[in-house]
Amino acid sequence: HKTEQVWKSFGQLHVARQGWRIAPVSAKELDSFSRLRAAQEGWRVAPGS
Repeated sequence: HKTEQVWKSFGQLHVARQGWRIAPVSAKELDSFSRLRAAQEGWRVAPGS
């Protein structure tokens, strides 16, 4: 699940750059956000690993 880890790191990094506060309980929301953000950026999201 290397890709998932990358998505989480990307999401956290992006949120941190935006100056938003990251709550540990919103890990799922953060994951969804990172995927949504990537889709908006026009990046290809590969399912699975």
